[in-house]
Amino acid sequence: MNDIRALVRPLEWAKEWEGEYVAETRIGDAIVRAQRDHHGLPNFWWWSPTDDGGPTGAAPTIDAAKAAAQADYADRVLSALTDDALAALRAKMAEGAE
Repeated sequence: MNDIRALVRPLEWAKEWEGEYVAETRIGDAIVRAQRDHHGLPNFWWWSPTDDGGPTGAAPTIDAAKAAAQADYADRVLSALTDDALAALRAKMAEGAE
């Protein structure tokens, strides 16, 4: 495990309705939704738990949108840690990699 984001609990996706998945978190819901663009082509949008407006980003597939939402969520969780806590986690991960 060399990516510190792997320490953050994975989002658990539940299908809300056709084309929409929701993962509940303590800071709000992450959402992935398939929609068609004005050419009728599918787009896969994702919202992070703290976004109140439009989508956070778009991805080429539903799995890519879920992965982007997971990475964003992990980054938001880790941003709450102090630099010393992050350094300690990285050192612990480096020990385990040896």
